[in-house]
Amino acid sequence: MAGTRAAIRYAKAILSMADSIGVANEVNNDMILIASTIKGNSELNAFIQSPTISVEVKESALLEVFANINGVSKGFFHLLFENKRF
Repeated sequence: MAGTRAAIRYAKAILSMADSIGVANEVNNDMILIASTIKGNSELNAFIQSPTISVEVKESALLEVFANINGVSKGFFHLLFENKRF
């Protein structure tokens, strides 16, 4: 999704929401961590890309892997999975 219009809209929306509640820097750091972790781990990337693994299993696993991220970022995971945009 990186670089698409949808990606830009999602990024603007989450940062706007995070800014409105005062956690924009934290959410930005979460997004950097998530992106670099997925990019740097081929097994995790393959897991996310796999069409045979259910959305629920992927979301649950990622929430466990990134257990320490902000609640806004966790909600963003759910939104992306719900809309098939992860």
